[in-house]
This record gives sequence, C-alpha cells and structure tokens, in this order.
Amino acid sequence: MTEVFDLVVVAPCSFTPKSLEAAQALCRSLSGSQLLKGSRSLRLEGVTLANEDMAAFAEKANAAGFDAALVAHDLKLEHFRAAFFDMDSTLVANETLDEMARMLGLGEKCAEITHLAMTGVIKDYAASLKARVELLAGLDASCIETLQKTLSLNPGVEALMQKLNAAHVKTFVVSSGFTIMTEVVRSKLSMSGTHSNEIEIVDGRFTGRVTGPAGGAIIDAAGKKAFVEKTMHELGLDAASAICAGDGSNDVGMVSAAGFGVGFRPKKVLAPHCAMLLNICGFDALLEAFADTAEVYAN
Repeated sequence: MTEVFDLVVVAPCSFTPKSLEAAQALCRSLSGSQLLKGSRSLRLEGVTLANEDMAAFAEKANAAGFDAALVAHDLKLEHFRAAFFDMDSTLVANETLDEMARMLGLGEKCAEITHLAMTGVIKDYAASLKARVELLAGLDASCIETLQKTLSLNPGVEALMQKLNAAHVKTFVVSSGFTIMTEVVRSKLSMSGTHSNEIEIVDGRFTGRVTGPAGGAIIDAAGKKAFVEKTMHELGLDAASAICAGDGSNDVGMVSAAGFGVGFRPKKVLAPHCAMLLNICGFDALLEAFADTAEVYAN
C-alpha cells in the first residue's frame, strides 16, 4: 500500500557538516514537497513510498549512520496519552534473568533459551521462562541486589522519559521479567507503573518457581497486549492512543496494537510491526518523529 507521509531521518547526535551532507543526500534520493532541518534530524514532507521501499531505504540510512521512519504529517506527541515499554534490552541494556544465571554459573544454558524465545523459535514463552527459572532452584538469591545496582539504562531513555513525564504521558514498564527489577526501573525513571512476573524467593534462595502478577498467569506476548488494552480502556481510550516499544517476539502483540510502535534494536520478528526502528540512535530520537517535539525549521 502506498500512502503519503513525512520521512524523518535522525542522527545519533547533532549533525556535523559531513553527516548533514550525507543525510541530505539520502533525502534527495526521494521526492517530497519540503525539506525541514533540525539540529539532528531532517524531515521530508509529502513522501510517497511503499512499505517495502521504505524498508530498503531504512537499511541504507542505517548503513550511513542514521535511523529513518515514515510518519503521518500531523503526528504529535500530544496525540498519545500513555507509553508502554518492555524492560530487558529495551529500557535497560541487560537481559536480567540471563545475568542472574551468569552470576550463578548458569549463563550459557539460560541465554540459549532466552535467545530462542526472543527470536520466536520457542513459541511457548511461559514454558521457556519456567525452564530458565527452574535452573536457579536452590541457589543464593543475593545476586538480585547486585543486579539491581548495576542495571544499565539504554541511551536516550532518561531524556525521553523526562519529556514524556513533562507532557503528562503515563508511562509503564510491561515486562515478562520480574517485579524485583521492573520496580527499580520504574522508580529510577519516575514512571507511572509496572506489569511484570514474580520470581519466588524463600529464605534467601530461589525456589525455581515463577508466576504472573499476584500468582496469576505468566505474562507473555498476549499478556503484555492485554495489559496495554486494559490500561487504555481504563483511561477511556483505545490502543491507538498508546506508544509501545520493545525488542523481541514477546513485544509483537502490544507493538502491533499501538498507535505508534517502536523497535529498539529489534529482532527480525518484531521489526515489520514497528512504525519506527531505533537501530542506530538512542531512545531520545523518538522525539524527532513528532511534529510538536522535533526541532526542525524550514531549510
């Protein structure tokens, strides 16, 4: 399907003369009505581009050191009232369960299952999570405290959250990881809430058991999507008024349902469902997609 959009090309930081020239050359390869320029982004208005052509263009942009997206001409941050983010490898650089396992000498076994689940090879996410948590049964849980202190936010996350909070957009961590970690991230970023799984610890040791919130079903892709839809319904809105961001197969449902889906270094299984792919830039580049937060002016 071919529609008319604005093309946004974003650099990881402010343009240098060389990077600006490269970005302008990319834009000149397409037809549009007007080119707008900002400190780190170009916006070519009135672009007609088929989805498959945009995918090829985005690859060229990535190769040149930029991210690129097609967005509606009047897309504004003010159109969105909530934003939902996966945690592991999205908000934070860590895969938290893998790191807990690594600290306990089980890293390779756990990481292999995680990779198969996130790339969509293993279809039953709940079973894959149970299998990984079972590896920890009986082991010392003190690694959690260490990991809580060493969680590493991905580039641009803090700047984006500050802007979302200032715009009164509600923000949520929606994770198949564990509340003992999501609460740390929520607090650090002043987010509105979390929805995540519970890993059981008794007398300072992992029992090898995991459940969903309040002992319920383990949160998987369907559970993430259901939480987004439920939360938006409670706000009197539908998922079209939500931004959703993730990196793997477990995020396909909520990202597809969102009004604006974002992939942060996304796996191949997620990328086709995203309006914007952040393969090069940090999360703050997302602000360049919206007409009311992008810093652009007539070129």
